[in-house]
Amino acid sequence: MWLYFGSGRYFYKMGTSLDDPGDGSEATKRRLYGIQEPCYSSTTNDIDETCSTAVSAANLQDSSPNDITTLAAGKAGWYIDLDVPGSGYMQERLITDPLAVFSGVVFFTTFKPSSDICAVGGSTFIWAIDYKTGGASAALLGKALLQVSTGEIKELTLESAFTEKGGRRSAAITGVPPKGQGLSVLLAPKPLRKILHMQEK
Repeated sequence: MWLYFGSGRYFYKMGTSLDDPGDGSEATKRRLYGIQEPCYSSTTNDIDETCSTAVSAANLQDSSPNDITTLAAGKAGWYIDLDVPGSGYMQERLITDPLAVFSGVVFFTTFKPSSDICAVGGSTFIWAIDYKTGGASAALLGKALLQVSTGEIKELTLESAFTEKGGRRSAAITGVPPKGQGLSVLLAPKPLRKILHMQEK
């Protein structure tokens, strides 16, 4: 069992008071996470209520580099550092729920608010990440739909949309993403595992 989440928030931008501006330091850096639930039992398909195992930063692999293909031995999950403030933007953060699909891809929708209070919102990005490593995923087929605060409904072709961060992040989309669940992904149906018997005469 895997858990996916990220850090950061965005409530308002008013005057010189910026919500969660961050300074890019290690203490305020925003991240995406994928963590194996340490108290899940695959034999009972349930959470062991007597379990007290904790996951710490030392148990997680830094999958920020672009060439991650495996999860190192002994690691309980991964994290990816998001962009720090710069070039007219505050730091990147997650304000929309992640979306995991059966093909082994986890989609995160992140947001970089503009540091200019007169600018239109900021920029939205979609990440497509391999669920167990934090690296790029080869299983990208279909379409993604996302409506941002400008009113635009953005349609992305999954095979070609992810051109940044080692093939894991889309180019910037102008506007603020929805809070809660915002991304819709259209995929081919999950393959059926059936045996077809044919008899020749």
